[in-house]
Amino acid sequence: MTFGELHKALESYGLRARDGASGIVYSDPDGRPMLLFPHYKDEDVVRPVHVLMARSHLIAAGLMDDPPPTLEPRIVPTARKKAPRVAPHA
Repeated sequence: MTFGELHKALESYGLRARDGASGIVYSDPDGRPMLLFPHYKDEDVVRPVHVLMARSHLIAAGLMDDPPPTLEPRIVPTARKKAPRVAPHA
């Protein structure tokens, strides 16, 4: 996800962005600071921890529903190669 995409998503929940000294600050609809991100450009890929942080804050603020966990099977790539065995040191 790019920062531009995350920005649009956060705005769709009513958050407003402003450029702060420490990064980009998103405030809730009442103007209270809610999220702080490092300075990203719109085309920058957002670190996964920042996407999870945004989601957690939206859920905690009651702006986003927390979907129940799914019990779908985990998909493991079949093309994964096994690491070669390393002989123990003599």
